[in-house]
Amino acid sequence: MTQKGKMRLKKSAVRLVLSVLRLLFIGGICFVILYPLITELSTSVMSVQDVYDGTVKYVPKHFTLSHYTEAMRLLKYGSAMLNTIPMAIVISAVQMISSTFVAYGFARFNFKGNNILFLAAILAMMIPPDVLLVPYYLQFRSLSLLNTWWPMIILGVTCTGLKNGLYIFIMRQYFKGVPRALEEAAYIDGAGVFRTLVSIILPDARSMMVTVFLFSFVWTWLDGMYIPVFCSNLDVLPTTIGALENPFANLANAGNTQILAGGLIQNAGIVLVIAPLLVLYVIAQKSFVESVSRSGLVG
Repeated sequence: MTQKGKMRLKKSAVRLVLSVLRLLFIGGICFVILYPLITELSTSVMSVQDVYDGTVKYVPKHFTLSHYTEAMRLLKYGSAMLNTIPMAIVISAVQMISSTFVAYGFARFNFKGNNILFLAAILAMMIPPDVLLVPYYLQFRSLSLLNTWWPMIILGVTCTGLKNGLYIFIMRQYFKGVPRALEEAAYIDGAGVFRTLVSIILPDARSMMVTVFLFSFVWTWLDGMYIPVFCSNLDVLPTTIGALENPFANLANAGNTQILAGGLIQNAGIVLVIAPLLVLYVIAQKSFVESVSRSGLVG
């Protein structure tokens, strides 16, 4: 074999080793991420008998859906889903729109205190929601807005809801990377600031806005802080999910079998709650991946 052939063989071997290492690394990360979900799904369809059986690991011998039936009853799953979906859509849309306008102002207008206000919006994410919960509750109670969507909508409009600082940051990063020549051309043609934003800038920002919407939707769907307090009497998943702990409530004197059955019901309930989010991610995966990759590179 010639020297050139040996060099090609060596490069091919190096590429093969690197490919295998890359595959193992990515596979390991995927396993760490997916393992809890696989465990939840596996145990949710096991009978108590399978849990006691040491030979059963992930595939149950006695497959059952009774845990899902009980979890759906505790969650009031049908009505809770019908109430949660429109609420999450409205709140997420409001947060997406308000964050987009605020981020555009931070990115394009050089007013006094711009950087200070933007820093304040980012630092607001570091404030524990518990600190703000009581003042918000007292204010909304005085306005008779509890047990309605209005508290969450108001927080979204004012960009003071959960993770709004993150949404502003994502959109600002995108707008900072948009060439100013596009806006200047629109201004020359007689377009105002609002028309330029709506007609020129936002059509190309759809993927980024989808990301903000998805983030907001997920956090609204799983909100265990604001919604259970402000909307405690509404049958929505963030409030009814607390019922999954009820199987444990009166089990102080119960046997291990009953306690274990309660845990399996809880696993089934968790799967029911996150299943719509997985479906949503599969549907919007392309826009989500594209926008996340761009958000960390532009600006």
